[in-house]
Amino acid sequence: MLLSDAGLLNLMMDETPVVPKGSHFARPYSHDGTDYNLTWQHRCRVAPFDYYYIDFGLSRWYPDGQDSALAIGVVGQVKTLPELSDTIPYNPFKVDIYQLGCTILEVNTQHLLYIRLTGFTCICREH
Repeated sequence: MLLSDAGLLNLMMDETPVVPKGSHFARPYSHDGTDYNLTWQHRCRVAPFDYYYIDFGLSRWYPDGQDSALAIGVVGQVKTLPELSDTIPYNPFKVDIYQLGCTILEVNTQHLLYIRLTGFTCICREH
């Protein structure tokens, strides 16, 4: 099974350890949707917790395995790969790994910009 869209918008975290009372689906700063009194735990204090990929609408099954898999088309949230083509076949498993790497870099970049440790991002991009 190949996800084909390992982007940031398809990555979800189980909030149960962080927000034990839960949050309202339409009002995320509220437990019940009426009062804005959300209480939570800091992520570092309740680790580990689970991340999940959602939205398998672009996923594909390659019964012969990853070595012989070929795909065409520009799909997914991350479109910076030079391999993506509407006419030239490429290995979609390598594209998934690249998309996952970009997603991890994006998550870390957002977090590091928040805490002002941007030097780490530069190291990631060099390697």
